Amino acid sequence: MTGRSTRAGAFLDSVLDRYADLAMVAGTFFYLLDVPLPYHVTPETLFAIGFLALAGSASVSYTTARAAELGLGLGRPTLASKGTRMTVMVLCAVAAAAWEPAPLVALVYLAVHPNAAVIWRVVRAAKHVK
Repeated sequence: MTGRSTRAGAFLDSVLDRYADLAMVAGTFFYLLDVPLPYHVTPETLFAIGFLALAGSASVSYTTARAAELGLGLGRPTLASKGTRMTVMVLCAVAAAAWEPAPLVALVYLAVHPNAAVIWRVVRAAKHVK
């Protein structure tokens, strides 16, 4: 609002980003509990997918921040960034008007891609430290 940035503001932004991820994944999970799901997806499977989606979303941001703090160059940001994650969620939410289980696609994406990006970052950081 003032055009200035502070370290405290950056910290608050990071914390609020984690809560936004939590809210989006939780909302998608609870929505999907109320719609008929394809491929015989059980609530237990949905819970596992939701847990992985939440873990991956939070870990992408954390690994980015931690690597920067430790001075580890991990290269350019991946497509698992906050903007991409939110775009996928919003597009699938809009698609739910035509196909109710569409947000399941977003949840599966969040369970797979961000976690793969985190694994890639851990491997790359381990090579960088050696």
